[in-house]
Amino acid sequence: MSKGNYNYKIFLFVIIFVVLLTNFVWLYLDKQPPDGNCLQDLLPAIECYNFLKVNGLSNIFNAPFFSIYPPLVPASYTLFYLIFGTNTGMELIVNSIYLIIMLLSV
Repeated sequence: MSKGNYNYKIFLFVIIFVVLLTNFVWLYLDKQPPDGNCLQDLLPAIECYNFLKVNGLSNIFNAPFFSIYPPLVPASYTLFYLIFGTNTGMELIVNSIYLIIMLLSV
């Protein structure tokens, strides 16, 4: 492994660590409910979560997030809501996961 490639991996790890650390500190410190722009992504996700909770996963293709564009964000939030329950910090965790995927894909 070349020295340049090794430095790149360390730099990438440091960026990911700092992003995760600041996000978890923000989750710990921020106690206000989401407002404004966050609600544009959260409300369709909560609607999809409630739909799947009532109708079950067998009706997943009838879920409302297939009528939302782009459906990936509400679908991701809905998946995490189904796994971990509804939480106002879930959008930050999902966005952190996508940020890490984006950084690793470069």
